[in-house]
Amino acid sequence: MKSVLVAMAMVFGLGLSTQAHADIPLWACNMTFKGQASGVKVIVGKYHLDAKGDLRCISASGVKESYPITLKAKSHFIGPQIALGKLEFVGTAANIALFTNNPKDLLGNYLLVQGQASVIRGVGVLAAVHTDIPALTVNLSLQFTKGFGVNLGLEKLNIALDQDRM
Repeated sequence: MKSVLVAMAMVFGLGLSTQAHADIPLWACNMTFKGQASGVKVIVGKYHLDAKGDLRCISASGVKESYPITLKAKSHFIGPQIALGKLEFVGTAANIALFTNNPKDLLGNYLLVQGQASVIRGVGVLAAVHTDIPALTVNLSLQFTKGFGVNLGLEKLNIALDQDRM
């Protein structure tokens, strides 16, 4: 049974990689953003993150695309997060994307793991995994923070087109 599952996974994987090379252009994308995060939460409470930025991509054939975006994360009332304070931040994120037809496939919902800390100045790190089908995307971000606070936790992040700047 185990060997049958391994064989099926190999055939499925080879089929996807062949399809990916035939139909899907390769894109290299990055995001830059600026925003703020604030609230109080120790398992129970409220904490939110709002930012605006740009998604810039270039394909293997040299086609460039750029989109204004918003990033929003609002914690559930109860959840795995310890956060306190108010932070302003600027950051950049690299995207690792598989099975995306165009850069707009990077928009949508992500599961976000984050850590930010600041006493006047500080740093933050975000790792986000795309949770919408068909894209499989990981965002890795580095931020520079200003303010006072700490934020460690897991929550849902939404990346959308910024309709105000379209």
